[in-house]
Amino acid sequence: MTGVLVSVSYSKILRDYRIMLRQKSALLRKRADTHNADRILVSLGSWLWTAREEILKMIEASARNFSDLLPRPMDFFFSRGGGGMDDTPADDFRKSLKRACERERASGIPLVGPQRDDVRFTCDGMDASVVLSRGQIRRAVSVLILASALVVERRLMRKPILLFDEITSELDGPGRMREIEALIAAGCQVFATTTDTATYNGVEIYRMKDGRFL
Repeated sequence: MTGVLVSVSYSKILRDYRIMLRQKSALLRKRADTHNADRILVSLGSWLWTAREEILKMIEASARNFSDLLPRPMDFFFSRGGGGMDDTPADDFRKSLKRACERERASGIPLVGPQRDDVRFTCDGMDASVVLSRGQIRRAVSVLILASALVVERRLMRKPILLFDEITSELDGPGRMREIEALIAAGCQVFATTTDTATYNGVEIYRMKDGRFL
């Protein structure tokens, strides 16, 4: 989503890639030749890989501004979907397609490309989901949202509106305060829902009951 917001080209190329991916999927189901589709997918897909790697680096750098929300530093790792054969995105895409050719024909599913991308988050070399508690994971998600918002703000020169659901769920008292303080410090307009009945300085609260604001 961040890519769509910070780059007009990203949105268009992602749309074109998805269209071509559907065409390749149809060709695979018919057991037809996919050479032409692959040629176009290499161009579009490698562009998206490059863009996503750059955007993730910007989000990782921006996340350092919200390190107080985390008990320890968090590292970001981007994994190219079905890739890993070469450092250069276009060459990686071509080589990975060649390696996956028989498996694609057998499964009828495209196995290489941005549709299979993944991002890993680690702390001290271990998956964040293993190292962090549930409350800390929730705060880590908030860090990702705030860092993405900062990237958007720097690119568009305007602050985005942020939406959070159950903002204080699974957080203890100090964790809730860190969360609220970080949101206020970000300076964005934030709409958040919570079942928490506490009040916080600098936060305007609207209460709802039976579908109506009180």
